[in-house]
Amino acid sequence: MRQKLDYLYDQYNRRTYVHPDPLEFLYNYQHIRDREIAGLIASSLAYGKVVQIQKSVSRVLKIMGESPFDYLNSTPESEILLHFQSFVHRFAGRSSFGPADRYQAYHSRLRVDI
Repeated sequence: MRQKLDYLYDQYNRRTYVHPDPLEFLYNYQHIRDREIAGLIASSLAYGKVVQIQKSVSRVLKIMGESPFDYLNSTPESEILLHFQSFVHRFAGRSSFGPADRYQAYHSRLRVDI
């Protein structure tokens, strides 16, 4: 069984098979810390039509720039909220998270330790 699974992994673990999965965005980053954040964003937005998912993930990652890790660690919370205040993916936007104060309180406890 192990050999068969290893064979399948070797056969299909290729970038050519990823599209249109939102995880294709991970290939844009060299560092694992950036890939982890891009993967979390992609998986969090992976509901709905593929075209819309790709647009939303692309928009978020574009705002974050070359390194999502650096963006999250160096950008003040107030700026992050401003950058994403108009962001909406399907039916979810900033208002989906509840009042801004509660969102900021929760966000302030999050730290990226990858």
